[in-house]
Amino acid sequence: MRNRLILAPALAALLSCGSALAEEPTLLPPGGYPAHSCSKPVMPQMPSGVGGSAEALAYNGEVRIYNQRAQVYSKCITDYMNSGNADMARIQTRINEAVTEANAR
Repeated sequence: MRNRLILAPALAALLSCGSALAEEPTLLPPGGYPAHSCSKPVMPQMPSGVGGSAEALAYNGEVRIYNQRAQVYSKCITDYMNSGNADMARIQTRINEAVTEANAR
């Protein structure tokens, strides 16, 4: 149990420190853990109010598109987090197996 308490923070630190990976031994690919490829949408600017209802309608359309893109972005980030968590769980399982093997008599 003590090994788990030590290895879990070490694993988290290994996966989160990108620049140190080049200096420290790692089993990760060159460049470290892959970054997400999600595109964060840009919120539309509020209308000036000079254009009247046409400007308001156009802005509302831009907001609808932004909201759709924000949902896609949120799902992409959630999928990335879930994949990363699953990868960490697989790594932790392998580490636990190695510790069990090393501690076997």
